[in-house]
Amino acid sequence: MAGVAGGRLVLPLPPTGNTSHRVVRAGARLAVVTTPQARAFREEAGWRARAWRGRTGWRPPEAGAPVALWFWVFWPDRRRRDVANLIPELLNALEGVLYADDRWVLPRAAAMAVDPAAPRVECWLSTDLAAWPPAEEAGGAEQGG
Repeated sequence: MAGVAGGRLVLPLPPTGNTSHRVVRAGARLAVVTTPQARAFREEAGWRARAWRGRTGWRPPEAGAPVALWFWVFWPDRRRRDVANLIPELLNALEGVLYADDRWVLPRAAAMAVDPAAPRVECWLSTDLAAWPPAEEAGGAEQGG
């Protein structure tokens, strides 16, 4: 489907950049490895994204075509968190499923809310960079956190 895909993609909260990788010693060298938490998120996000793609008819755009990805974050509590730390793992998890290369994705945090019962990230994608998702697409998220 060119342009805008209907419906939101709901994912669990991704691990932050601080918890998605760790440095380990491999003999005399140091290596950066992906944590089990990040691998589990990527697998779950990939399955959910494939199901969403099938429901909405979304087709990955051609390489080099920009994709706008708006997202709403629903935190488990009111602790201080940085939304920007979620972006790398979120984009990496959807790469190869919803777009060819996350280099062409323009992430846009739309809003934050607290939902202790169901912490999550809700995503809305479009190849129309001027589009803005209707309020009902946001799942009722209110600005702030």
